[in-house]
Amino acid sequence: MLVRKILGKFFCRIFLKNFKFQKHFPTITTSLIYPTTLDQLIDVDYLQRIQLKFQLKDSQPNDDVQSAVRVHQSFVRFLHLDTKQEITFVSELDSNGQHKIDINLPARSKDFNDLSGNYQLDLYLGDPLIIKAINWKIGTINLQFGQSSSAASLLNNLQRKEYLPKPEIKHLFREQDKRPPVLVSNFFTILSIVPLLGLFIAVSIRF
Repeated sequence: MLVRKILGKFFCRIFLKNFKFQKHFPTITTSLIYPTTLDQLIDVDYLQRIQLKFQLKDSQPNDDVQSAVRVHQSFVRFLHLDTKQEITFVSELDSNGQHKIDINLPARSKDFNDLSGNYQLDLYLGDPLIIKAINWKIGTINLQFGQSSSAASLLNNLQRKEYLPKPEIKHLFREQDKRPPVLVSNFFTILSIVPLLGLFIAVSIRF
C-alpha cells in the first residue's frame, strides 16, 4: 500500500477583497507556511470576501522529487471564541490544482447568524493515503457584520429555543383497505371448512 508523507511545510495564502471599494483599496494578502500562525488579529467587515488558497507537496520515500497533492478531505472551520458556534466550509480545486475556499461574506452572513466577534480559523486536511491528518490552527480573525448580534443575546436566544415546547408530531397512518361484505366473507369461510367436514364424515362412516 502506497502511503504519502506530507512535507512539514506548505503554503497558505489568505486574500481579503473589498466589494464596495475594491478599486480604491488593494487586496490584502497574507502568506503562511505550515505550521506557523497569524502573528496579529485580522479585521474583516461584512463587505469583504475571504479567500484561502493552499497547495500541498509530498515526497515518496527515497525520492527527493516533490509533487502536488490533492487530498480527499479539506475544509476550514470558523469557531466563535465566545459562543463556540462553528461554521465549516469545504474547499474546491481550481484550474491550477490549488485548493481554494471562497467565502462571500455579504451573501453568507446568515451562516454566521450575523454574529460579530473573534473567530478561530482552523484548516483540516485528511486522506486515506496520508499517514496523519493535519489540523492547522491558522489564527484569529475579527468578523464585523452590519446588523450584528451580541454573543450574550445569541446565547439567550439559543437557550430559550432549547427549552420551548417542540412542535407537535403528527403521523399520517395509511387508510384501511376496503373489505368485502360480511356475507361474502362468511360464505368463503364455510366453503373452506367443507373439505374438512367431508373428511371427518368419511372417516366416521368407515369406522
